[in-house]
Amino acid sequence: MLPRLLCEEQCSLNPGEDKLAFSVVFTVTEDAKILTTWFGRTFIRSCCKLSYEDAQGFIDHPDRDWSSSGFVKVDEPYTIMDICHNVLKLNNLATKMRKSRFHSGALRLDQVKSTFSLNNETGLPLGIAPYISKQSNWLIEEWMLAANKSVAERLAKYLPDSAFLRRHPPPSVKQLTEVSSSLNVAGININIDSAGSIQNSVCREAGCNVEVGYHYSDALVKLCDDFMSGALIHDGHLIEEMKRMDLNSVVQKDKLPLKTLEHEARLLVTVALLTKTMNLAVYFCLGLLPSELSPAHYALNMQLYTHFTSPIRRYADVIVHRQLSAILAKEESDPEKADWYLSTAFPKEMTPVELQQQAEICNSKKLSARLAGEESAELFFVLFVKETGPFNEACAVTSILDRSFDVLILSCGLIKRVYLQNLNLKSYEFVPPRTAMGKVVEGGKLCLLWNSDILENSNTKGLDFADCTQNITVGSKTTLPSCGCFYMEIKLFDVVRCCVSVDSCSSVDDVSQSGRLNTLLPKLLVTLLRSTCKECHVV
Repeated sequence: MLPRLLCEEQCSLNPGEDKLAFSVVFTVTEDAKILTTWFGRTFIRSCCKLSYEDAQGFIDHPDRDWSSSGFVKVDEPYTIMDICHNVLKLNNLATKMRKSRFHSGALRLDQVKSTFSLNNETGLPLGIAPYISKQSNWLIEEWMLAANKSVAERLAKYLPDSAFLRRHPPPSVKQLTEVSSSLNVAGININIDSAGSIQNSVCREAGCNVEVGYHYSDALVKLCDDFMSGALIHDGHLIEEMKRMDLNSVVQKDKLPLKTLEHEARLLVTVALLTKTMNLAVYFCLGLLPSELSPAHYALNMQLYTHFTSPIRRYADVIVHRQLSAILAKEESDPEKADWYLSTAFPKEMTPVELQQQAEICNSKKLSARLAGEESAELFFVLFVKETGPFNEACAVTSILDRSFDVLILSCGLIKRVYLQNLNLKSYEFVPPRTAMGKVVEGGKLCLLWNSDILENSNTKGLDFADCTQNITVGSKTTLPSCGCFYMEIKLFDVVRCCVSVDSCSSVDDVSQSGRLNTLLPKLLVTLLRSTCKECHVV
């Protein structure tokens, strides 16, 4: 990011102020087909400033009379109704553009992204919630993508040896095939032939339109809270008794939230596993791209793409601006205007080698920024847990190992490892995936037998564990209540209850995904909770 003074004052389109800008102007049809594109330096005098929430208000209430609401201050001669009308028109076009883009084969995989509310004085987190994307987000996204694509095409046409572009390599076929095989065993069929086929498959599983795409539910937090509060019916004997009493409607109503959460969890785990196979998009110099590599952007399904719309926060966009200025200077017949464009181009034309070096620096910085953002989000979550104390969360299993398993904390999107050594288990057994003809036909699982020492003095009805399962060897007979809560099987996609706490003691197992170990910061500790019922629960 540039210094705050530049970002907030000089480079922001503040209402009522003339600002210099680099613009892409489209002529479009009612069907959102782009007819002509113009590039050039402009003056912009904004008449108002809208947040995403403001724009969403117009979209949600298109027929409302906003003139007397005092909703947003608008400079004359324009009115709030003019703004509403234009937002709705732009959104209508953006919706058609998005529909066309996804039907043409684009892919979007949305994972849970957390937002924090902070204490104004201390800066520490007070609350956390998933960020929910709205139509206003998509509105801006579509027009930004259109601008970036059009600039990329112009650069590639006039600077075939030095165009500064951005490509997204396709995922590893081997990794994608392995994930597809694992998902297929769990009943989720993903066609991995192309980005578009993956999008279609995920949307089919989610039951949503391709052009809308899957995005986690607005009610995700409530679904998790309902699951953790025990508001759902789990007792099989009670369910059967309610059915006998013809209370099926009550049973179905109470089981519905669990089914919905399980469905949401399956989709979130699917998206997480597919995302893990994807390569990172990278900047590159077109003239130095090896012939065996494609300049295309896999996820966006665009043959040419670059970054143009955010020069305040990305140096790559500044390079692209300077290259576009050089092109416009050569095209301009007016010497004065040509000099104006040249004044914002590179003083000395950069060679392809120099541009590729800049691309590699930009790639490194962007990766560092991404990792910093991810680690910052986790740090704030850790601080939130440390401040509020341990709490229980609904989690979904994303992978099974021989002595541990990974879970996705559904409400915040973090993936953490649960170690069996930290659980109060009598024994456990890892059952590896079963294969036939070189293909996985049954996923792996962990079979857990919890210690029942807390029940030694209770008078619960006993049951030999050997009668409960044949998938685990415990060595000796163990007296357990008949409910079966002391035996658990952990499989991919399972929704489980976990305790999230902070462990200030670091260990070699606490290495982050980036391979670094920070012994100064507290670590997040996630432990599995045993299922309980009225029969085995001890207060």
